[in-house]
Amino acid sequence: MHPLALSFLTDYGHQDSYAGVLHAVALSRLSPQAKQATQLFDLTHGIPAFDIRAGAWSLLQALPYLPAHSVHVSIVDPYVGNPSQQVALLYRSSFQQVFIAPNNGLLNPLLSVMPNAQVFCFKQQDLHPYGWAYANAMQSTSAGKTFQGRDLYVPLACHILNTWARNELPFFLEEDQAYQTSLTVESPFPPVAYRQNDVIKAHALLQDAFGNWITTIPSHWIPQNISQIILSTADKTVALPVADYFAKKGLKFKALAIRGSHGFIEIASFKSNPYLDLERDREISITVDEET
Repeated sequence: MHPLALSFLTDYGHQDSYAGVLHAVALSRLSPQAKQATQLFDLTHGIPAFDIRAGAWSLLQALPYLPAHSVHVSIVDPYVGNPSQQVALLYRSSFQQVFIAPNNGLLNPLLSVMPNAQVFCFKQQDLHPYGWAYANAMQSTSAGKTFQGRDLYVPLACHILNTWARNELPFFLEEDQAYQTSLTVESPFPPVAYRQNDVIKAHALLQDAFGNWITTIPSHWIPQNISQIILSTADKTVALPVADYFAKKGLKFKALAIRGSHGFIEIASFKSNPYLDLERDREISITVDEET
C-alpha cells in the first residue's frame, strides 16, 4: 500500500480548538490500516476569516508540492450551514489526489492547472452516510450545523483514505458517477492578465502577510534582462526596479517589482509603505522599460 496523506487548509486560526478537532476527528475515523499509512499535516489555518480568494490562492500555490495518494480538505465558508450549498470534490487520477471544499469558488482555480481532473458536486444529504456519528441523539441535536469541517468534510476524507487503504475505490467512483458535474460558482480571482500592444493589463490579486501585492502577471512575462518597469494605476504612474529578491545590496526603494516564488510578479513596498495605494482588483498596467 502507498503512503497516504491528509491535509487541512482553513480560516479557523489557532485561538479556538476548531483546527485541532479536525485532526481529532481524522484520528477517530481513520481505520487502523489507514491510520498507520496516513500522514496528517496542516497547509495553514491562517487564512483571513471568510477570505475565499486567499484560501484558493494558498491552495493553488501548494498544489505542485502536494504528495500523491493524498486527500486535501479546504474550508473557508462564509455561508457554513446553508443546506443549499454543495460540497465540491476534485479527483486527479494521475496523482491519486482528492480535493474537498465547499462549492463556493475555493477549488475553481485548480482546474486551470489540472484540466483533466474529474469534478463531483454533492448535496449535503448525499454525504450523511459518511458523516460524523455522534454518541447519542441528544448530542447530535445540540451540536448545531455550523461545523461541517468536523461533521462532513473530514469524515468524507477519511472514508476515501479508508477505501484506498483497502485497495478499493471511493464511493463516487464505484457508482455510475451520477454526481460528476462541473463547478458552477465563479472563480474568486480577477480576470487573467493580457497583453495590449506593448502594455500588460493586469490586476492586483491580493496582499500577503508581509504587505506585498501579488499581481496576476506571470513572472516570465518580464524578461530577465529587464531591470525596470513602469507601473500605472488610475491615478499614478511610477518606475519600479525589478529584482529577484528583496534585500538587494545598495538598492534604496519605495517599491519594487519582485519575481515571486509562486511565479507571479509582486509589488513590494518598503516595510509595507502604502506608496502605491493598491487594493484588490485594482487594474494596473505594466510597460517594460526597454532602455534599462
